Amino acid sequence: MDTSQIDTEMTNTEEITTLSLIPEEEIEIDPSFKEIVNMFNAEKSRKTGESPVHFQERLEKYLFDKPEKTRENFFKFVEQRSHDLEYTIILAFLCDRGIGTSMDNNIAFDYYKQAAEQGDAFSQYSTGLRYFLGFGVKTDRREAQFWYRKSAEAGYIHGQFQLGYFLTLGKDKKNNWPEAKYWLKTAMAQGSTSALDILGISYVKGHGPQKDMRVGCWYYQRGAMLGNHSCQCEIAKYYRVGEGVPKDIHMAIKWFRKNVDAGFSKILLVDLFRMLEG
Repeated sequence: MDTSQIDTEMTNTEEITTLSLIPEEEIEIDPSFKEIVNMFNAEKSRKTGESPVHFQERLEKYLFDKPEKTRENFFKFVEQRSHDLEYTIILAFLCDRGIGTSMDNNIAFDYYKQAAEQGDAFSQYSTGLRYFLGFGVKTDRREAQFWYRKSAEAGYIHGQFQLGYFLTLGKDKKNNWPEAKYWLKTAMAQGSTSALDILGISYVKGHGPQKDMRVGCWYYQRGAMLGNHSCQCEIAKYYRVGEGVPKDIHMAIKWFRKNVDAGFSKILLVDLFRMLEG
């Protein structure tokens, strides 16, 4: 019996088996890697008025304080698990910020969209934002609105704010105002102070609704009390001149000082000094 063919097949089988047992590239796994993953996913899903940019900046600083080799290993750790949704989202973030790898907005966009298509509301918001700003993809306002809406309807506060804000822009903003107000108020109810800022300017400037200084300043006042720097700056201006609110130089100084103390705008120092002198 000619066994050469059998021997050949056995050899090929052994090669395939051997290849299949080759482990993934071994990396030094820091015990904190899983904690970072959990922290990222908890933060991105938290219902808060804080912009996602802020928690991403905190995470970025945390990772950049680590040795370069640790950052590279963390990237590999996430990349090896990118078939799981929670890791796909973090991989997008790492590529976007150039942490443990070279910065690449195009690859980051692809990962965010992949996660968005799987139903992740944060990634839907992030995909819409990138279509709107043209980060890693050609600007496309229709696609931006589509993904903002997906995120908003999923209940994500920042998707709700961005959709509401988006609808206040462009030539059709008056026709879009009823829906814009709905989403901005929905975001506001979840704690978005940025929504208060946009509602304020919409009424003060008449962008969509009929101009109403009193209503606009009410939104600014509420946003200022909740710590929104833009609202604090705007309500200070209107207290100073007495539009929408009674003229009150002491209240103007109070809100201007809040901005100056926070370092929000050093230019406001000039206005503050003038008011203190006068």
